[in-house]
Amino acid sequence: MINQLLDIFPFIKQTMIELEKQNKLLNKVTLVGKINALNVAANLFEFTDKTAIIFDELREELIDAL
Repeated sequence: MINQLLDIFPFIKQTMIELEKQNKLLNKVTLVGKINALNVAANLFEFTDKTAIIFDELREELIDAL
């Protein structure tokens, strides 16, 4: 069903691609931060992990809304 909608509404597919790029960038930044800052407080890592989870949930909600 979703594939049929993506064919009809290409902007949804493009939005999904762009949001996935942002998600991958967030994951890379988080990983680099963890590698480069082993002495940083754990709450920073918890914050970035929670941010990634919230972003993923928001991405799903946005795609569903489109």
